[in-house]
Amino acid sequence: MDGYSPTQTYGFANNGLLCFTQMAMTVYGHKLSNRFKIQIGFIASSLLMAGLPFTSDLLGTPGEKFGVTFGVLFVNGAVNGMVQGQVFG
Repeated sequence: MDGYSPTQTYGFANNGLLCFTQMAMTVYGHKLSNRFKIQIGFIASSLLMAGLPFTSDLLGTPGEKFGVTFGVLFVNGAVNGMVQGQVFG
């Protein structure tokens, strides 16, 4: 794919929602239990990372593969923001 640079886009994909999720956890985190935030977050992140190679391999064109990979990493960033906000916050 011409003009494709994963070093510029995947960093944004993985960290794009992370900062917003951490801010939301600071404000609204008391409504969720610590167990939910950590355990469900790690389970969701593990499932997303385990499924990433399969979802990007099943599609045909490089553009489709890029879009799915970007989407999965974007959601994973939000999940990681919840976990990191609880563990390190």
